[in-house]
Amino acid sequence: MILKQREGIVVNVIYGSVGTINVPQAFFERMRSSGIHLLAFNPVNPAKLRGSGWKLNNRGHRKLLIIDGKVAFTGGVNISDTYANSSLFRARFDQRANGRDDSGWRDTHLKIEGPAVPALQWAFVQAWLEQDADELRGADYFPKQVVMGDKVVRVLASAPHGHFEIYKALLLALQEAKQSIYITCAYFVPDKQTLSALTNAARGVWMCNSCFPAFQTPASCATPAGPATHNSWKQGGESTS
Repeated sequence: MILKQREGIVVNVIYGSVGTINVPQAFFERMRSSGIHLLAFNPVNPAKLRGSGWKLNNRGHRKLLIIDGKVAFTGGVNISDTYANSSLFRARFDQRANGRDDSGWRDTHLKIEGPAVPALQWAFVQAWLEQDADELRGADYFPKQVVMGDKVVRVLASAPHGHFEIYKALLLALQEAKQSIYITCAYFVPDKQTLSALTNAARGVWMCNSCFPAFQTPASCATPAGPATHNSWKQGGESTS
């Protein structure tokens, strides 16, 4: 990022203030001094928030990388050395690792090109502006798009002041499924309505497959709902792995 900034490329970064709470300030100062524009999303210290509506639980969990307004990456992969090789917890429980910390993360990330990119770009811009940050510096954030491929992509961005748009869209998608449903999720704790929609869908579509972690996370992240959920799906015809 510093190299690109020195080449004259505009670099804007939004980072989570809770997830980086133990990161030395020198790390961020190095980027700032090189010209990178930084924004701490909803600072833990409310006195540092320039906007309004501070709540401790309003955290940013998006993982977006948008290049030239034309290419976007999003999904579950963080920008971290941890993701480059091994999971912090997984090898501890993986007998196949033979005591080596080389059992890496399994996550899903997408590269998106075409008309869906502006929606992701707008999600970034909107988050920046809602934090009452300085105006984004000059760049063509919304260039003309070219249709890429034949797949339909819909972008839904949640927000602290939203009305559960993503939840509603997921339920509707499950209810309207005609042929197949594929799910990959690291932390999946469905409520009764979601579980019912999935179970009903599993009885009516050709394929309903899901991919969940095989390794238990720390106790603070674990949930007793997992086994019950999987058993309920299997009774309804859903396949888990």
